[in-house]
Amino acid sequence: MDPYTRWSTTLKAFHDHFRHDLLDLIKEAERLKRKSPTPVLRATSQYLQQLHMHHTIEDRMIFPFLARKMDVSKFAEDHEQLDVVMDKISAVCKGNSSRKGKPADGEEFDEEGFTGLLVELKELVFPHMQLEEDLTQPDKMKQMFSAQEMASLLH
Repeated sequence: MDPYTRWSTTLKAFHDHFRHDLLDLIKEAERLKRKSPTPVLRATSQYLQQLHMHHTIEDRMIFPFLARKMDVSKFAEDHEQLDVVMDKISAVCKGNSSRKGKPADGEEFDEEGFTGLLVELKELVFPHMQLEEDLTQPDKMKQMFSAQEMASLLH
């Protein structure tokens, strides 16, 4: 497989994984009524860690490579917005894990608020991933980068 197609296929596979998992988390969060939120909060924390690692790799390796020949400022702006939402979700997860999934006295877990945060993340991350995929399609990358440059990105 040529490096352009390999790049595009790999990026899409990662993004599809994140899309699938986030949709599953939203479904689980919507079903939380009268259930312990602990499993969903734990899965959400793991998802956020993986998404953060993915974005960190993009910020440190991928975007600087792409910035040599294209404007990646929109990607960086999106990551800043995503970080804000991810921090809010993480705070909910951490706040509830410190109570072992049980609300504080007289307090109930806000399923709707939590689900709303996950939907907010989806509304930011799905278009962001689509933009990355669209701007780095093999035909576009071939116009900007040599096969050797692409190979260096993939190693």
